[in-house]
Parts: sequence; C-alpha cells; structure tokens
Amino acid sequence: MARPNRLTTIGLALLTTSVAVGLTAAPAQAATTGVVSVYKTTKVRYKAATGKQNKIVITRAGNTITVDDVVTLKPGAGCKKVEGDTTRVRCTTAAAPTRITVYSYDRNDSIVNDTDVPMSADSGTGSDRLYGGSRGDHLYSADGADRLERSPTSDHPRIARDRHHPA
Repeated sequence: MARPNRLTTIGLALLTTSVAVGLTAAPAQAATTGVVSVYKTTKVRYKAATGKQNKIVITRAGNTITVDDVVTLKPGAGCKKVEGDTTRVRCTTAAAPTRITVYSYDRNDSIVNDTDVPMSADSGTGSDRLYGGSRGDHLYSADGADRLERSPTSDHPRIARDRHHPA
C-alpha cells in the first residue's frame, strides 16, 4: 500500500482548515444582515438577521413585493435595494406572487402582511406581533407574549402559538 507523500498531507491539511474556517465564518455573516430573495419564480422569502429587532411591513404592487424593515436589508436573487433606503428591498416575481415567507427568529419583532398574497411567518422567540393579510396566512410564534392577528377579510387563516406543533 502506498504511503501518502508530504505534499498530499499538506494539501489535505490546508483543505481541511479552509473548510473549517468557511463553516465557522458563515453564521457570523448571516447574522449581520437579513436577506430578501425570490425563489421558485413566484415566491418571496425574507430571512431576518438574528440578534436584531425587526419591524417588517410587506406591500405589493403587481408582481413586485416590497419588504420594509427598520434594519438594513440585503437583496438576494430577484430583488433590488430601494434607492436611498437601506431598510427596503423590492422583489419582482416572474408572475403574480403566490407566497411570502418570513423568518424573524428572535427579539421582539413585528410582521405586517399588507398584501393579498398568502404569507407564512415564523416570529421565533421574543414578544412578537404578527398581522396577517387578506389571504390564508400561516402565523407561527414560539416563546414570549406574542400577539397574532389576521385581517378581518382573511380567508382560511392559520394561527399557531407553537411553531413546532402548529394548531
């Protein structure tokens, strides 16, 4: 059986170190800024930064969904920054938007869906306020003194206090 030579050993050590550094750096980068993106051509997702208190308002104009927060947002695929406002991102879907998904993770957040597009929102921990829009929203919360409300015109809302065991 052939023994590994010195260059192979050094190469493997460098590769292992690079992978380990890359894996440990990713969470810190993800925690600094929330990302808004289009996925599956007609769906918009906002993954808020952890450790930030969010006040999210979502609006719609045609195929464009605007996500507005009080913290800096990063546009992902299919989205652009609103000029002069680092806390707003606009995303344009290929056809009429079919779903909005929001994860605010921690702190005392508020999420308002001011659209007719169904939303799935998970507020995570903290004392949160979630307000559904006029279409079958799914609102989930975890620990904290949360307030979950739906629009009076909402059809088929789903409100769950425990995101791990939806009602």
